[in-house]
Amino acid sequence: MSLDSPTGIPPIRNIPRRSDSSDITVGDLSDSLSETTGGLTGESVHVFRRSRSPLEVPTAASSRRYETISTPSRRDAIRRALGLAINEAERMETFADRQEFVDLSLAGFQLLEKLQELWTLRFERESDFADLLNMLQGALVQEEFERFSRTQCVSIRTILVDHLGSGPVDSDDIERSIRLLREAGFDPWKGISGPDLDDGEQ
Repeated sequence: MSLDSPTGIPPIRNIPRRSDSSDITVGDLSDSLSETTGGLTGESVHVFRRSRSPLEVPTAASSRRYETISTPSRRDAIRRALGLAINEAERMETFADRQEFVDLSLAGFQLLEKLQELWTLRFERESDFADLLNMLQGALVQEEFERFSRTQCVSIRTILVDHLGSGPVDSDDIERSIRLLREAGFDPWKGISGPDLDDGEQ
């Protein structure tokens, strides 16, 4: 069919090359589809280009909306992660008793991994759960797990079992956990406190 066929379909416009003379990309082709073309009747028909990604570009509001959608699989995932974290804390107690320092250190890092898994699922739980979890993670960051005493390991397990894992977390759980951490020699605010100031800057 010739370009000036009786159908009245106009010729397709040449797709402009990019200013940098590089090859046309799929994105450039999509962008070019936003131009106006003629229909069979000769009227203008606007063709809207498709998004370059089939997924919605997340905004702060949409991210919160998706993250707060609770599903059975996500609730089950948080229970499993919490159970695995408790298991690592119990292993730390055992290794501290036996003075098996290498295994104690490995169990400590495994615990941090499980806590991080819990953090990714924090929107499944109440805000106090996330606050307490964040506090526990901050207290353990950059610690030398091989030096942990049994008392310190017990305090970690107690927080996991009695305060993070026993039901909805509230302000009482947070206060009791702060007390447990301090009594065991941890700094509950280490993860959110700023750098120490020099004497001259105080």
